[in-house]
Amino acid sequence: MPSISIIVPVYNVETYLEFCVASLRKQTLRDIEIILVDDGSPDASGAICDRLAAEDERIRVIHKENGGLSSARNAGIDVATGDYLGFVDSDDWVEEDMFAHLLELACTHDADIVDCDMIEISQREFVELPFRNKTELLEQKGALDIFFRISKPDINYCVCDKIFKRELFEKVRFTEGIIFEDIDFNYRVLIHARRIVETDKIGYYYFKNPEGISRNSFRKKDLELQGVWDNIIELSKTHTPEYLPWAQFNRKRADFGLICKMFKFGCRENAQDHAAIRKTLLASVRKNFLPLIKGKLPFNRKVLLLMMCMNYRLVEYPLTLRRKLLRSKNG
Repeated sequence: MPSISIIVPVYNVETYLEFCVASLRKQTLRDIEIILVDDGSPDASGAICDRLAAEDERIRVIHKENGGLSSARNAGIDVATGDYLGFVDSDDWVEEDMFAHLLELACTHDADIVDCDMIEISQREFVELPFRNKTELLEQKGALDIFFRISKPDINYCVCDKIFKRELFEKVRFTEGIIFEDIDFNYRVLIHARRIVETDKIGYYYFKNPEGISRNSFRKKDLELQGVWDNIIELSKTHTPEYLPWAQFNRKRADFGLICKMFKFGCRENAQDHAAIRKTLLASVRKNFLPLIKGKLPFNRKVLLLMMCMNYRLVEYPLTLRRKLLRSKNG
């Protein structure tokens, strides 16, 4: 039985996949299995998976019909045999000692979850990283304080910079058919976790596409963030009632974040539909102005909130201009 199973969902990444898998094959921790889940890729990704598996006996391949990121992760979980499970997105890559370091911390502290820091990078390369090795041991309450942004003003909900004890997946899977699945999963897994270790050592490279302005533009599907927080509110009533006010605050914050995204990155799809969505989100933000302005928001966000509630064009115009300048710069 390997120490860690690393699950890599694969879809239309023929250009990136080998670089990602190479970083996993070079791990200083040799006792791993690498599970490549070909999620019905129409390009050559599936064939690349099979070739890589023929080169390294630690690689297993699953070919399945397209079902999305959560479906691919769940398929990998179903066959994983490691004591701990990790997830790596196929256009990202990791430091060669990432999983060895995380496993060492997990064994030392008998942790359910261990996570490291990540770096955003727009070029496919390894860079010289600052030396950091601070470690913090958290009980469930401390981890939930971070999740709900009580002890930290801003966090990253990504699951790819973590390893999870296998037993957690007897109770939790990724919710299929939604986006923002990492927020949903992180809350539900923390309900069952008792000991969490955080290290500020950077281990994970998150590939930030230089064309992200258009890629990150607002879609109606982004409104699923509201449903994710609505579900967390309902779960919190039973599992973490002491955090219910914070779940409700983050639901209000979600509407503010969505309209900020709309202004910052622009909109895809039908402009008329987005005008109605903007109106609804603005009404929510103005209705919840007092709890938001009094709540745990960074100062710059509170300034943005104040301007938006005075006149949303004070926010929309500068962010639209910024977006156009960035697009012009990127060609």
